[in-house]
Amino acid sequence: MLCKNKGWNIVGPYYDKFEMWSKVLHADPKLIPSYGGWIRVRGIPLHLWNMIVFSQIGEACGGFIEVALETADKKELTEALIKVRDNYTRFIPAFIKIHDEERNEYIVHTVTQKEDG
Repeated sequence: MLCKNKGWNIVGPYYDKFEMWSKVLHADPKLIPSYGGWIRVRGIPLHLWNMIVFSQIGEACGGFIEVALETADKKELTEALIKVRDNYTRFIPAFIKIHDEERNEYIVHTVTQKEDG
């Protein structure tokens, strides 16, 4: 049955397929549209909520400028607002790898640009 379905299995109303992971096929970078300015970042561990990490994130997005006051003052811990340099590639990474002093790595998520208002 697997040969007939070219690797696809039928599980109830769903189809699934198991295949060997390939860096070429599955590891393309995920990007979101942005020309720079204020960006929102989620998933920063609380013990890494500091200027060193904010700078790492900013540099990954083209260059760190500053963080919003509510981010620096830890008033809003759901997402960090970070201002990054203008970039003309029109994209920033959707996922950014950050690290602590012990070189433990974490992945944070760039959500969107800050809405004006």
